[in-house]
Amino acid sequence: MKRATKVYSVAVLLAGSCFMASAHAERLWEDMAIRLSSGNYMWATLDRNSDCYDISVGSNDTNISGIGSNCSREIDGYWSIRACGGHAGSYRGGPSEVINKIVSMCN
Repeated sequence: MKRATKVYSVAVLLAGSCFMASAHAERLWEDMAIRLSSGNYMWATLDRNSDCYDISVGSNDTNISGIGSNCSREIDGYWSIRACGGHAGSYRGGPSEVINKIVSMCN
């Protein structure tokens, strides 16, 4: 009985490791020094996490802070956007349009 318990524990450990590995995001693009018209800087990243695209935008110099998620097959699809305490609902566009929407929501 004790031997079966060890096998079960290893199987659970391996299953957990596989799940954690599959949840890892792939960085598709990042720019850590996007210059704004004000002269301040912001950063933005685009990740692919399983079946979703995720955009994160922020700035240490301004109040810009937001995220966008798109779980469709197309990168130019429908995004759920949250920025600066607000929610834009469903927004159609590509990554640059999403970044611009986040910036506009924070200004």
